[in-house]
Amino acid sequence: MPTGTVTLTTAAPPSGVVVQLQSSNTLVAQVPASVSVVGGQSSATFTITTSTVGAASPVTITANLGGAARSATLTVIPISLEAAFSVTSPAKGNDACLYGPGTDEADCVLDASASRGTIDRYIWTYWTGGAVIGHSTPQARSALQLDTECRFFENARGGDDASGNKYIQMTVELVLQDRNNVRTSPVRRAVRLYPNRLCGFTY
Repeated sequence: MPTGTVTLTTAAPPSGVVVQLQSSNTLVAQVPASVSVVGGQSSATFTITTSTVGAASPVTITANLGGAARSATLTVIPISLEAAFSVTSPAKGNDACLYGPGTDEADCVLDASASRGTIDRYIWTYWTGGAVIGHSTPQARSALQLDTECRFFENARGGDDASGNKYIQMTVELVLQDRNNVRTSPVRRAVRLYPNRLCGFTY
């Protein structure tokens, strides 16, 4: 959390002084109404509370003592976009999805709540080797939308997990977009997709 410092030209008297503070935009930066400089000291520090912004936002902080005012400009900048996510299946655990019961459904949750920045859209893409599909949402948590049904498995490759259960290898990709249409580089995870005896799979 940022701080500010008021500095007097001379040390404060034994009783101290109270300096009034003001922010030109309290939606972006908030300061306490005043700060006290203790007797014999010439400065005092105060905390500035800032809000999340979508673009660089300058704010003027003004200190006033006995009609003498001094100002300084604080620029609050947006947090850089940083994509991070997990994929979790209630049935199969981390980095896994259980296909079904319908051929356009899977039980896993795509959770991008660990991402940072002023995020406008979460852009998801996923594929197994066949159709590349995906969806876009303003919500950090969402589900796969497998609207291509069984075509999603065309040319897919798979394997066996530690328990001997067979799965299809799926790649899940996330890109973040802010309000200015700036996008992050894609972040990907390898996810095990269990076919659950659907789409012609016998295991």
